[in-house]
Amino acid sequence: MLISALNDYSKDTKFVELQSMCRDENLPALRGKLGSMQTVDVWNLVVGDIVTLQPGDKIPADCLVLESQNLHVKQIQRTD
Repeated sequence: MLISALNDYSKDTKFVELQSMCRDENLPALRGKLGSMQTVDVWNLVVGDIVTLQPGDKIPADCLVLESQNLHVKQIQRTD
């Protein structure tokens, strides 16, 4: 029981750490049928949004790269 509690605590602290890395960042995104550019909070991204990223931007989502130049990605993986 103690080991289970320690594992849960470890997972919770890692989750909080990941969550704090991408807090309250707004990104320009093409959204909707008309493709209007909007500023969207990273936590409110939905399937179909097209996001324009600048150097240093972080997003907590899986994504497809449509176009890039000199792209470098750092992926943070959670261990469950």
